[in-house]
Amino acid sequence: MQNTDEIWRLVDAKKGLFEQLSDQVWDTPELCYTEFRSCAEHTALLELQGFRVTKNVAGIPTAVVGEAGEDGPVVAILGEYDALPGLGQESGVAEAKPLPGDGHGHGCGHNLLGAASMLAATAVKDYLAARGIKGRVRYYGCPAEEGGAAKGFMARAGVFSDVDVAISWHPAAFSGVNEALSLANTRIGSGSDHTVFLNFLGIPTMGLTFVGPYGVYHSLYDDYFWMNHFGDPGYRYHTLMTQLWGALALRLANADVLPFDFESYGENIRQFVVDLNLANRVAGHIDLAALQRQIADFQSAGRELNQSIAVAIASGRLDAPAAAQVNAQLMQVERNWCNPNGIPGRPWFKHSLYAARYTYAHLELPGLTEASEAGDWKRANEQEKILETQLAGNTALLKKISQELNSAR
Repeated sequence: MQNTDEIWRLVDAKKGLFEQLSDQVWDTPELCYTEFRSCAEHTALLELQGFRVTKNVAGIPTAVVGEAGEDGPVVAILGEYDALPGLGQESGVAEAKPLPGDGHGHGCGHNLLGAASMLAATAVKDYLAARGIKGRVRYYGCPAEEGGAAKGFMARAGVFSDVDVAISWHPAAFSGVNEALSLANTRIGSGSDHTVFLNFLGIPTMGLTFVGPYGVYHSLYDDYFWMNHFGDPGYRYHTLMTQLWGALALRLANADVLPFDFESYGENIRQFVVDLNLANRVAGHIDLAALQRQIADFQSAGRELNQSIAVAIASGRLDAPAAAQVNAQLMQVERNWCNPNGIPGRPWFKHSLYAARYTYAHLELPGLTEASEAGDWKRANEQEKILETQLAGNTALLKKISQELNSAR
């Protein structure tokens, strides 16, 4: 159902009020957990627009939630309004002109973030109400995004527990939807047990982790007492991690075909090349176009293989011996990234896509990257040719697997 035109009409009808809110928050910048005037302005406008307002959310005086609608899914739209120190700026001036006073300001645009999010919530609320569509719309006024982690405390208090979908945005120099990102971090470095398996043997690996402040790392205080009282009281994160690993083990053990996505893998490699060029301006020294063509062919073969596997599984014609043969070939892909000679100067690291620097830090396309950083373009071209050859070999392997699956129909 096309509804964007009507939503935009609802936005335009009320945008003046919310532009005024944005200006008010700009003029009264407040740092994390001190956003009392900003929160009060948001609360007043929520009440004016007919939201049911909850103050002092999760025990945070500057957090507020407005809800409208009955029954149906809960749609959360998140806003913020905290400022940053040292970013005070006179409005409407396209050059640095700090405001007098403490120097706080909204250089990160949170005056817009909160106001526009609330306007979006208001427009959706009005749209659902006008058509009698069930659904609850919530605006979450979240303080202390900059250095205060308020959303974490709100989540711990269960504030988001019944939310079906959460939407947020951030002011930027363009208007659009950011490219979808995966929770998988493919820039993995070293300093862990995976190093020998991936970097030396070419065996697919993965790690699961929670991230967050960890100020006692490798210190005297990194002990059971800290974890029991501060790191994970009640060991809920530990329990969840155990459950995640258990579910993952069952998923892999019961998979007819290993759930590898080489189309996605190819996109990661493509981005590695883009980032390398941005950091080292290698395009004028090596043939990146040829490398990107090989990557595109690998992605295309991965896409075709995904389709072939899906059809084979759905048809029920993939018996156990055939699946075992497919899986053995899929496992070979990772090994094919390994160069027996290793990367120049560090031959223990065999993998051409992944290594680590001399610290734990991640390093992608290690042979090509280190040669480029050193300005050794002869060596860089040699490493680029190795990547091309490996990509071509793995592309051919993926196509071979697809052909075998398709011929069995």
